[in-house]
Amino acid sequence: MALGGLLGNDGKGPNVFHTVLMAIFGLAIAGGVAALALYQTIGSQAVSLGQLKVWGTLPADRVSSFLNALKDSRPEYAQVTYQSLSPQSYYDEVVNAIAAGRGPDVIFIDNANLVAQAEKLYPLPYTSFDERTFRSSYVESGEIFLRPDGILAMPFALDPLVMYWNRDLFAAAGIANPPQYWDEVVEIVPRLAIVTQDQRVRQAAIAMGTYSNITNAKAIISLLWLQAGIPITQWGQDGVLRVVLSSQQDNNAAAEAVRFYASFADPLKTTYTWNPSLPSSRDMFLAGDLAMYFGFASEFDELRVANPNLNFDVAMVPQARAARRPVTYATVEGLSVPRASRNISSAFRAVLGMTDATALRLWGETTRLPPVHRTLLAEPPTDAVGKVWYYAALNSRSWLEPDPRQVDPILRQMLEDVASGRASVQEALGAARAALERSIPR
Repeated sequence: MALGGLLGNDGKGPNVFHTVLMAIFGLAIAGGVAALALYQTIGSQAVSLGQLKVWGTLPADRVSSFLNALKDSRPEYAQVTYQSLSPQSYYDEVVNAIAAGRGPDVIFIDNANLVAQAEKLYPLPYTSFDERTFRSSYVESGEIFLRPDGILAMPFALDPLVMYWNRDLFAAAGIANPPQYWDEVVEIVPRLAIVTQDQRVRQAAIAMGTYSNITNAKAIISLLWLQAGIPITQWGQDGVLRVVLSSQQDNNAAAEAVRFYASFADPLKTTYTWNPSLPSSRDMFLAGDLAMYFGFASEFDELRVANPNLNFDVAMVPQARAARRPVTYATVEGLSVPRASRNISSAFRAVLGMTDATALRLWGETTRLPPVHRTLLAEPPTDAVGKVWYYAALNSRSWLEPDPRQVDPILRQMLEDVASGRASVQEALGAARAALERSIPR
């Protein structure tokens, strides 16, 4: 059931269900003040959290292993349980369960869905966990959870975008190392790509330029905008999300990023190496026919298993040579307390305990992914792959999507309009910006 249909009444005013649900939310908010005071009073004492239900979409085996390890040193978590739900129905199930009085006490939420669910979450006031402490404790990509009125979620996990590169294809082209900068990418594309006279791509250098057949296309175009210093969206002081692609000073940079991305699918350019008829970029990379693939750190083991014979390595994504510091994109997962949680006090205690450095060290041991906590990032691993992930995490950024169901179609339309010539880059960007603004929940 759609969220709007569940919480409203076709725009004709509140119904009985809506009134009851808002009353539940009101009680939860009132209890939140006591919850925060209780957490500050109890401190580190092992007072039982009682029965708490945590819901999310992360794999059940990993979160359960993490909780079991946490319970060994923190007996107060003995009755905390986790339920993993399908990403496709997760948020509908959360809202329906809350309405039935059996909702979770704590939920996992990511950067793509935070805005759509924000009004159902209880923000942690800065008087209870100050902004300075937050920024000093967590990586910058976690700061998307900060809103003017408080913290919507505490950072728990992140997954940075990195560049996987085929060592055999690079060696065959006489290229010793992966590119560090985008201008180096432009230089080596003609050496890595194999294109026939009739423009068929037999071997691709890099997967950029289209949308539908590029795995992680949204992350890649997001990366280019974030590297250009464009946050894409941000909270206003009134707590309302705004699209900032429209600011005049950023407009040229945003358009240039789109133009650069599209150039790799333009047959008239020397960087031509991709087109809509090719298989997905992930499949091309696994087949050994794509030299550079932009994927998330979490894909490393999956790629190894999918093709054990593929000779590949991992590196930071390329950067603009004039940039003052590197930037990559990351998805960020946080822990939040719904307004309708029946145990606000224990819920906040659980969230704050599960996201401190000690607990997150246990999570890192379970997943091998880079941590969100700065204390842990100050202890880089010794293995070559882990070093790349930690560096990427430390330099990661993210952004708040107004409505995750609409962002992909909006960006796809923008790129297809540019590629087909139906619109100029500026026109396509303007249309995408307007569509993003319309998708903001009101």
